This record gives sequence, C-alpha cells and structure tokens, in this order.
Amino acid sequence: MKVCFVTDEYAHDDFPNTGGIGIFLKNLSVALSKDDIEVYVLGFNKKNKKYKYKNLTIETFNLGWIEYVDILIKKIQNRKNLDWITKCLCQIYLRAIASKVKKHAIKYNIDIIEFNDYMGFSSFVEKSERYKIIIRLHGSKTVLDRIYKRRVNKAIEYFEQKAILNADLIIAVSEFAKKEALTSFDINSKIEVCYNGVNNEE
Repeated sequence: MKVCFVTDEYAHDDFPNTGGIGIFLKNLSVALSKDDIEVYVLGFNKKNKKYKYKNLTIETFNLGWIEYVDILIKKIQNRKNLDWITKCLCQIYLRAIASKVKKHAIKYNIDIIEFNDYMGFSSFVEKSERYKIIIRLHGSKTVLDRIYKRRVNKAIEYFEQKAILNADLIIAVSEFAKKEALTSFDINSKIEVCYNGVNNEE
C-alpha cells in the first residue's frame, strides 16, 4: 500500500512553524510508515527538497512563477468585490497543484491520495482507477470564516466544495467538523468520522 499526503503544512525542523494539521500529518505519516505502509508527503512550501526515511518520503516543491499567484490570492482573498479575481487566480494555482500531484501519483504508483479541506487543494485532481482521493475535514477556510463570523469568499467556498465533491471518501476529525461542513456546503455526501489518525492507546 502506498499513501500520499498532499499538504502545505507539515511538522518538520526545516519547515515553517505549523498548526494542528501539520502535527496531525506528521504523527499519522510516521505511524503508518512503521506499519510497513509506504508513505509519501508531497508539500508545497516554495522549496525543492526531498527527505527519505525508512518507509517515509517527504518531498516539497516550488511552482515557479505560480508561487506569486498564491501570494496574490492571500493578499486579496478577504477584500470585498474581488472574489471573481480570486476565482481566476485559484484556478491557475489549483490546476498547477493538480498537475504536480498527478505526476507524483503516477511516478510512485500511489494507491491513496489524501488532502485536507482547506482552500480546496484537490479541486482539479482527476479521478482515476490508479488511486483513490480522500478529503479529511479539519476545518476549511469557509467553515472557519462562518464560525468566526467573517466574510466568506465565494470563490474559495466554490473550490472547497468542489474538492469535497471530487473525493472518493470524506473523513471528518470530529462530529463537529462533519456538521459544520454539511451546514456550510451544498453537499449530500456520506462523511465518516475518525477521531484519531493513530492508535493513541499504544
């Protein structure tokens, strides 16, 4: 079994400080690798680096000029009346990520590709008989904006919903995360709840 986690957060000494998703992914990827599962972490943190451990490979990449698109998205995503520009920029950025993920999946014969729900990173990843796409609901930008009563960017909401609908399996980290996703998005998908990514009783 070969599993790939696609992320912009991962707890590692050479990477920027991370929040819950990055720590969660590190714990999960290390635990799976100890069970003789080949684990790949594909990260986009603007650097081209590769780290190889026993059954764990961490590879980060730089998208070249596309990285400036990401910077623009972050600058304008909360500004009123600019959602249409955000949508155009997100399409460019997310398609570039999808292309990179597809090449990675083919190169390493990946069976499962997992994304988190933030920003809709898997929106344009093509479904394939080669692999299954999993979305793990930690709390998307749309969900968090609604919880904290911030303005919801309709473009980002669109891509986050598109990513969820594109998944073969949807996992939520809690009943609350599941409920908020069903409330925030126009989806009728089955969502499994998995509280712990690893066995915390060992």
